[in-house]
Amino acid sequence: MRRKLSAILLLLSTYVDWFLLRLSADEVTRSESPSRAPRLLIVPCDPWSVVGSRGDQAMILAAIDYYRSKYASLDIDLVTTEDFDEEAFNLPEGVRCLKVWQGRFLLRRILRGISDTPDHVVVLGADVMDGHYAPLTSLVLLALSDLFVRRGADVHLLGFSFNTSPSAWLRTAFNAAHPQLRFGCRDEVSFQRLKAFTTHGNIRLVADAAFRMQPSDVFEQFAEYRDWCEQRRESGRTLLGLNLHNMLFIGYSNEAHRNQQWLDCVIGALKVFLQREEDVDLVLMPHDFRTLTGDCLVLDPIFEALSKFDSRIYYLRDDIAANQIKGMVSQIDALISCRMHLAIAALGQGIPVLGVTYQGKFDGLFRHFDLKGGDIFVDPALVEDSDHFLSYIDGFYQNMSILGERVRQELPEVLALSEQNFE
Repeated sequence: MRRKLSAILLLLSTYVDWFLLRLSADEVTRSESPSRAPRLLIVPCDPWSVVGSRGDQAMILAAIDYYRSKYASLDIDLVTTEDFDEEAFNLPEGVRCLKVWQGRFLLRRILRGISDTPDHVVVLGADVMDGHYAPLTSLVLLALSDLFVRRGADVHLLGFSFNTSPSAWLRTAFNAAHPQLRFGCRDEVSFQRLKAFTTHGNIRLVADAAFRMQPSDVFEQFAEYRDWCEQRRESGRTLLGLNLHNMLFIGYSNEAHRNQQWLDCVIGALKVFLQREEDVDLVLMPHDFRTLTGDCLVLDPIFEALSKFDSRIYYLRDDIAANQIKGMVSQIDALISCRMHLAIAALGQGIPVLGVTYQGKFDGLFRHFDLKGGDIFVDPALVEDSDHFLSYIDGFYQNMSILGERVRQELPEVLALSEQNFE
């Protein structure tokens, strides 16, 4: 009870602070020195780790790509917590950390640590803006967006998802936000949910900003990987990417048992598939490298179990950046993925995807491409055995060309929707 009361008081004090800061927002000026380079401020949705997931990193890199394409010179600041480890993040060249997300009066501390109003502000909404898990973080992100609009900055709150159970504490914040602040929802379902939640009139449908991230082949391992892929493609072989993680059954009372049962199904299906489809090679593609939740916890045992086919499997376990992963994805023909932003890396390059999904996570993404049905989705909770999972792989493999054609047909419109994150 005490913790809940403390959380409520913190939300209330943040609301009060926000509205007080709004009163003086017009008094803040921006330096107009002709020699000053344009300034971009990036506010991540997870200032503690910044890139706890490669999806967040993909959106940050997409924003940097976009603004660097507009300006010959650009100063970039990234808001983080005081104890953020810059070396672990491997910041892009020219990005400076502002370690200002700290203290009880977050809004004042952050604004005080930003000496001059930036020209452009990018705020990552991702999957936190509904306040379902962390209403205070959501409120701070929304309030900062509003305050920077009032200070004359060009603000872009990147397209976000919106939960079925948003926090009631956020309704007032959305309603009170400046009318020029644009809310972009990255899928049709979220778009309709947000419209029902708030009276704010500036809501639009976009596609995920990560679609704009450019792939990179500038890393040590890429040349070897590209050569491996090219040799197989020249022989008429198909390259199938595979990504899985161990968080599909979180919340189940028998979570560990369900995870093991699912892993056994996957391994059994892949053994049969690779034995039968002799012209298919496999690329294991981790997209999350965290110790406790990373994809290698699942991909390692898969790789070991498929040792009979090791000459047909490529597995890079190295912790590489989101744009480098997208560079690796560019070499495959199709992808089976649990990770939405890995799926985006594929779809954004015209590569078809079979989504291993939970809680309808990929529904909105695939709607952008007018895709639906059993050939693009696997719900792990409904998979009974390895034969059942194999039927999904077979259906996807047999329809790969048709699905790829549909993806490439719709891609220009999806990329245009992604561009709207910055317009």
